[in-house]
Amino acid sequence: TINVTFNTRAIIEVGQPITICEGVTTVTISSTGDNTSTFNWTGGNGSFSPNNALTTTYTLNPNEITAAQIDLTLTAQKGSCPDSLDVLSIRIIPIPSVHAGKDTLLCRATNFNLVGSGPSSAAFKWYAIPSQTIISLQNIATLANIQSAGDYVFEASTSNNCSNTDTISIQIYDLPTLS
Repeated sequence: TINVTFNTRAIIEVGQPITICEGVTTVTISSTGDNTSTFNWTGGNGSFSPNNALTTTYTLNPNEITAAQIDLTLTAQKGSCPDSLDVLSIRIIPIPSVHAGKDTLLCRATNFNLVGSGPSSAAFKWYAIPSQTIISLQNIATLANIQSAGDYVFEASTSNNCSNTDTISIQIYDLPTLS
C-alpha cells in the first residue's frame, strides 16, 4: 500500500483596496487565510508590525504620505506547495485645499462676512472655537453685530471623508469717543 498525501496551497485574502486621506500615517490591515501557513508582508517603503501575520499595521514612510497608491503583498507559504500571493492596494486621497481668509481687525458692533474657499465638490462648514458652535454649512458665514474677538474655522470635506481646515482670527477695537 502506498499512501499519497496531497498538500493544498495556502488560501489568503487581503480584501478590497483601502482608501485613506493624505496625511494618515498608519493603516491596520486585516486579512484572512490558512493559519497553518507562514506569512510575510512586503512592498511599499514603510514598515509592517508584525510583518508575519494576517493582521498587521502598516506605517507609511514619510515619502508615501502623499503618494497616489501603495501596493502591498502578502505571501503565504505552506509546506512544499507553491507560495500564495495577494496584493492589497492602499489608495491615498488628497486633502482639499482650503482658505479661510486673512486675519481681520474690525470695529465693535459691525457685521462681517466670513468667506472661505475650497473645492466646489466639497461640503463646507464654519464653526467658532473653542465652542465648536457651527455657524454655517456653506462657504460663507455672516457675523452680525460683532462684540468680541474670536477665532473661526473653515472646514471642507470631500465625498471620501477627507477634510482640511483653516482658521481666521477676528480682532475687535472700539471706536474712540469724542468729547
